[in-house]
Amino acid sequence: MARLIHLLIALMLVSSVVCTDSFPHIFELSARPWLYQLGLKYHKHMMLEDVPDSEIKYYADRGITHIYLLGVWSIGAYGLNHDRTDAGLLADYKNILPDFTTADIIGSPFAVTKYTINPQIGTTSDLKNFRDRLNSFGMKLILDFVPNHSAIDAPTATSSIDLYVHNTPSQSAPFDRSIMTESGIYYGKDKYGYVWTDTAQFNYFNADTVKARTADLFAVAALADGIRCDMAMLAVNEIFSGIWGSTVSTRGYTQPSTEFWQTAIAAIKSRNPDTIFMAEQYWGMGDKLLSLGFDYVYDKEGLYDTLSGLSGRDESSYIWGIKNYVKNTLASGFLDHGAHFIANHDQDRAVYHWGVDWRADLAGMVTFTVPGLRFHWMGQWEGYRNKLDIHLRRQKTEAADEVCVSFYDNFLPILRDHEVFHAKDARIEYVEGSDNDAWKILALRMEHASEGVLVAINLSKESASASIPLPHVSGAGNVTVKELVSGTAYYRDADTLRNQGLFVKVNSNYLQVFSYPV
Repeated sequence: MARLIHLLIALMLVSSVVCTDSFPHIFELSARPWLYQLGLKYHKHMMLEDVPDSEIKYYADRGITHIYLLGVWSIGAYGLNHDRTDAGLLADYKNILPDFTTADIIGSPFAVTKYTINPQIGTTSDLKNFRDRLNSFGMKLILDFVPNHSAIDAPTATSSIDLYVHNTPSQSAPFDRSIMTESGIYYGKDKYGYVWTDTAQFNYFNADTVKARTADLFAVAALADGIRCDMAMLAVNEIFSGIWGSTVSTRGYTQPSTEFWQTAIAAIKSRNPDTIFMAEQYWGMGDKLLSLGFDYVYDKEGLYDTLSGLSGRDESSYIWGIKNYVKNTLASGFLDHGAHFIANHDQDRAVYHWGVDWRADLAGMVTFTVPGLRFHWMGQWEGYRNKLDIHLRRQKTEAADEVCVSFYDNFLPILRDHEVFHAKDARIEYVEGSDNDAWKILALRMEHASEGVLVAINLSKESASASIPLPHVSGAGNVTVKELVSGTAYYRDADTLRNQGLFVKVNSNYLQVFSYPV
């Protein structure tokens, strides 16, 4: 199936040229905790301008193409006080960081007052210079945009209240402070009624709101090469209508005929065509958001949840669930547009989530070899189990997990050094091998230019073998087939590879990756 091509800059190495047909390989850094950690490492107060080049080069050397820097925007005193006094949050902090202090509570990065740089990390000039330094190492910068709400003490909440969902004060109907601010602006919430009491809800059925939010999006795009859009589905008309339609209708607002995302993304890309848009999304809204112009959408409800679904299931149904998901979404093209991850700032640490290091690594083998956007989170490569809460500057101290460290030390260079994993025009096929236990192996055949790669992942707790045809192998007689994980070279007859296939035997819950000529 022909792959949909979206414009994207993904620089692989310092000497590489601009490449608009590669899948991005993203690493997420939470800006203030990252700078705090670097400050401890270098024994100094750290701002963006102080980050050593060696810390940036570390990610470039491991094949990362984009840094997603979470939490660079200005936050207010209201949100910080909220996060330092809310009883539920304080209980959470105590649970995950028993020795936390008030200074450790830095405030949610998603209660934005305005899209200017948080002075705790630097200035606009510092952020521009940081982006330039990323570019010098062949990487790009992704920043956040929070569409659904602002901080309660955002300037617009006072100067332009009609941009928000709000009520008018009256003596007969006092405000319900559990759902709205003292000025009558509703708190942000999702469709299940979960309320973010440090935020003010925007009204997307107001044309002035759409105009103002588009201007904010332009402000982000001016400083970034890509934009990660928080809870993006909340700004889709059908979702907003379901949550707020009846409320805003009392003030005369009705559902518009156009979608915010469609017009806003088109406007950004008309000026900055290479800007990448990634949507955090749930509730099955991925296809809708892709149709509105997003390049990539979270694949949490798909691949992540499928890989997480072993509990209560027999091994066979678990394995076939993974294989069928990859097969079907590869065929439909959705997999190419998924943002694939095993951890991020919202999800639990991977090792904690999967319960043991090797199972987290197995999830990573699948997640980071399928096509699409690959998305890593700080602490993932070290195998950390303790959560880094978005409100805090640090997590509970722990030692790195050597199993995870060794896995990523070996695995990341394979992804980095073989363009077939990144090229959007690569021929990628789901294949089934032949042998009694071939069903245990997820096999993907990938070919681009003169290189082919066969990824064989054993999803079972026992070793498994299969013969997997490589019909496009070039040459005659013996050809070299190199297994990239071990570095072992094999010499196999080309006709046998094309017809009977390559025989593989893969250890339990592990992978082999074979390179061959095409």
